[in-house]
Amino acid sequence: MTYQFLTYPLDVIKTNRIVQSSLAKEGVESVPREFMALYDKGGLQFGALRGVSMGLLLAASEQYTPMQSLFVSVPLLTAIQQPLNAIQVHKQVVQGSAAAPSYTAIATQLNVKMFTLGVVPTFARNLVLLSALQPSRQGIADDVSSVVLALGAIAVSHPFEVARVHLQYFEKSSALGDAAHVLKTMYAKDGVAGVYRGLIPRTIQMAPAYMGLIFYNSQRKGADVQEFFTPSPAATA
Repeated sequence: MTYQFLTYPLDVIKTNRIVQSSLAKEGVESVPREFMALYDKGGLQFGALRGVSMGLLLAASEQYTPMQSLFVSVPLLTAIQQPLNAIQVHKQVVQGSAAAPSYTAIATQLNVKMFTLGVVPTFARNLVLLSALQPSRQGIADDVSSVVLALGAIAVSHPFEVARVHLQYFEKSSALGDAAHVLKTMYAKDGVAGVYRGLIPRTIQMAPAYMGLIFYNSQRKGADVQEFFTPSPAATA
């Protein structure tokens, strides 16, 4: 959890870039400037770490959700993360000099939509990220492939992350939201830069831990396989 806590401001910056809040405009999409702007608005608790409680709960959900089968882990993780993500987005977005709304106010505003809004891109994002872990669970990964799998999964999943954040923050009428329409609109307006807005802070935040997890899974699986095929001392005595 320490890593997630220390890198959490990058997630706040990512969200504000996606919705193009006043923070993104003040910081001119420069991570150091955006961090200082966040800190100036409320120090750590109400600035750089706004919404961190939801962030730590999301990190815990990833850590303790069973990952043996995609058919179980993806729907389960999506169901757990959906309301947490929706509340977190509204807590993270900077609206001028106004203080962030309370968790209670956000939950009241979203009502039952916190369980449905943006669920499709959330599911797709989780499917991509968890699928990239599968080769390492079979011991099929090394240093190079860990980097390729991690960076590839983050890049492929990012448009779904953009759609999720956009829907959960802006959508007011539909219960689910139209992720495809959001991405088409953003692409028509800003091209590839639109659907990949916020990729840099998200990659800086996720890549080291994600590469480490892939490499760890691979090494653990390799050790299990080696132990299975290596006769015990008793068997060779």
